[in-house]
Amino acid sequence: MDGQETKREFEQNISKDDFPPMILHAMQPILTESKRTKYIEEYDDTLHTYEVKTKWNDRWLSIEFFADYSLMDIEEIYDFNNLDGKVKPVIETYLSDSFRKFKITRTQIQFSSINKRESIERSILHFKNGDMEHFQRRYEIVARVISHNKKTIGSFEFLFNRNGELIRWRREKKMLTDNVLF
Repeated sequence: MDGQETKREFEQNISKDDFPPMILHAMQPILTESKRTKYIEEYDDTLHTYEVKTKWNDRWLSIEFFADYSLMDIEEIYDFNNLDGKVKPVIETYLSDSFRKFKITRTQIQFSSINKRESIERSILHFKNGDMEHFQRRYEIVARVISHNKKTIGSFEFLFNRNGELIRWRREKKMLTDNVLF
């Protein structure tokens, strides 16, 4: 048993001045009320994206955009133990049945705009105003796992739909930057 693919990503902090102005403008309703904001340029095997990580209304958010500046998703760091009462046991059952041992190390709720043609500004305002019917909800779980046969050991990212059903899983492998090495 192994993840369908390996997630290899490289994140680089960039200055606000180097961040796309169009995205900054669209983000103003949230950025004006945010703390500890970081601007990131990210690469993986197939994508180049921009990301804003910030604390807004006591919620840790990661808002990611494609290279064409369209909204990819908004992710909120969340405590697994506080997940919806219906979805949490479904995810736990999947992990228990699939692995000998698992330890959840990160949980995020992922919000993706249902209307892909909607402007970034409208999507950000919907999120800020709590209009969640405009978003598809998914759950991104990172866990360290050991398979039943002990052949698969490592950190994996699991993506579940709003009902807790698995969409995909992949091995997580962070790329180190020079800043981390030295």
